[in-house]
Formats: sequence, C-alpha cells, structure tokens
Amino acid sequence: MNDLYAPSVDRLFRSASEACRERLVAVIMTGMGDDGAESMRVVRERGGRTIAESSESAIIFGMPAEAIRTGAVDDVLSLSQIPAAIRKLCA
Repeated sequence: MNDLYAPSVDRLFRSASEACRERLVAVIMTGMGDDGAESMRVVRERGGRTIAESSESAIIFGMPAEAIRTGAVDDVLSLSQIPAAIRKLCA
C-alpha cells in the first residue's frame, strides 16, 4: 500500500475498521486534503459509525468536507458536540 499522506488517516481507519468492525467510531476533524475520506466508506461498510467535524468549528474544512462528500458520514457535528456523540455511541 502506498499512502499519499504520512501519517495516514486512511491507513488508520482501514486498519481499525478491520479489527473493530461495528464497534468502531471514526471521527474526522479539521485538516487539509482528502486523507480519511475513502476509508470512512470502509468504516461504514464494515458496520462502524462515522462523524465529521462541521464547517462551523473546523479551522480547515478540507478533510471533513471530503469525507462528507463520500456520503459515508453518519453525523456532521461541531467540535463541542463530538465528545457527547462518541459517549452516546459507546454506551
């Protein structure tokens, strides 16, 4: 596998989704580029849940925006809402 980015969010999410499947909650937050976007689809396909940071709180909306464009994001939340959402999904 040849990753464009190092460290690679795509590699992390693919690996975690393989190990955790439906128990995984993947969160993509502020950043440039599209790293993580495609692997959000993989997380969903394997039964995991996905969250992207909203444009209102993201300093750089590139990575969350690309993930949202894939259609594989369950929730788009502001930074302040993400911890409660993770707690709810893990309860």
